[in-house]
Amino acid sequence: MHPVLRRFIVGMLLVCGLAYFALVRDTTSEEGLTLWTLDEALAAFNGETPADEGDAANSALNNEVLPPAIEDAPRTVRGRVVRFDGVPLSELEVVRRHPYLSATSATSEADGAFALHLDSARGDLALSDPDWIVLGGRRTIEIEAADNLLVVAAPRVPVRGWVRDADGAPVQDALVRVASPPDLLVPFGLAQPPLERENWRLWTTSDGSFHVPDAPRVTGLTVEVVAAGFAEARVQVDLSGAEGAVEVRLTRAD
Repeated sequence: MHPVLRRFIVGMLLVCGLAYFALVRDTTSEEGLTLWTLDEALAAFNGETPADEGDAANSALNNEVLPPAIEDAPRTVRGRVVRFDGVPLSELEVVRRHPYLSATSATSEADGAFALHLDSARGDLALSDPDWIVLGGRRTIEIEAADNLLVVAAPRVPVRGWVRDADGAPVQDALVRVASPPDLLVPFGLAQPPLERENWRLWTTSDGSFHVPDAPRVTGLTVEVVAAGFAEARVQVDLSGAEGAVEVRLTRAD
């Protein structure tokens, strides 16, 4: 076949194909997909409804794939305040803490229950009473979970102690850490250890003494001591009096 004739035939076939798709094409492919023009695609991209809307099945599918978002709106969150041994605590002020939301508060009832009416379900729970220390619990307020919150607390107790070597001489600049039992929250179904305050880590003075003003009065409260040249030590705090007391004797490291 002559090359010129071959090019003519190929050109006519291309022209006929383009004419077919431009004039008599179906807007739906064999796979059931809707074929849009460029104008229809741009309209959909801008959030407008195409001239030829999809059927009800496509609309239902869209509703299933894109569920409505949870609205961050004013609501009431509820929870309980309990002592570390499970006893409900009443007449304690529970406060919502958040960097930029208001510090809304509520008072716990006889069974420890409280209800906070918040402008937004966000933040963490705290207690305003200085005589109580928050140990932990389900304290984080979230939009998805605004019920069954839990604040676990313990009475506040000051602790004084002394760190000495085996001969009774004071050990200065020893690092002291006050620690609650790590499994204290397990009876509440919480695996994480209790919260720890910054001032529960401190250094002994020149006479080997230290003072923690707000430790929790809980069974098993301990003091851990680390000092250069000595073996680490851990001693349980005596909580029989109004103030916790402990004396730690360090032995020289080998």
